[in-house]
Amino acid sequence: MADISLLHGAAAEALSPEKIATDLERARSRTSWLTDLDESELRSVHSPIMSPLVWDLAHVAQQEELWLLRRGEAARPGLLPVEVDRLYDAFEHPRAARSQLPLLPPVEARRYGHEVRARVLGELEVSTDLYPYAMVVQHEEQHDETMLTEHSIVTAIWHILTNGDYYHDPGSDYYTRRSPERTIRRKIKNLEAAGYAITRTA
Repeated sequence: MADISLLHGAAAEALSPEKIATDLERARSRTSWLTDLDESELRSVHSPIMSPLVWDLAHVAQQEELWLLRRGEAARPGLLPVEVDRLYDAFEHPRAARSQLPLLPPVEARRYGHEVRARVLGELEVSTDLYPYAMVVQHEEQHDETMLTEHSIVTAIWHILTNGDYYHDPGSDYYTRRSPERTIRRKIKNLEAAGYAITRTA
């Protein structure tokens, strides 16, 4: 989880339930984008220092539930059976071993994430302590960065095997250039979540 010291000062003053809800949605939108793959790809491991993406998919939801719904009490009953909940403990299961765990299938992981998020947003409306919510946002964003790195590794491997040449980074806007319409839809969705009414004219 993020260091709470990062939330002091001006950053802490800027927190509001509306901003937290928008940030949670933005982070989840990125997670959904990065895990929009078939099950075989989500379960694949391309480096021993990386988790299979299907683990990250459920882990971000499990940590959100743990810190926001269970108040950090690991022994407190949650939405998942205890034996399943423990699969997403990053300290108990090192990255190199996660692909061997009986992880939730992607469909169940997404369903679990949706249920957790719905309950979190309900509690956010009446919460007076927004720091844990901001920490959860940062936690999911950190995993998004990790998953993006794994995508880059897979892309590099594909180029090397296909072209027989060294990989050349296509740039940070590669996915925007490759799928501009999808990028536009995602940005519109984020703006609408922030309260804006968007009308496309082209």
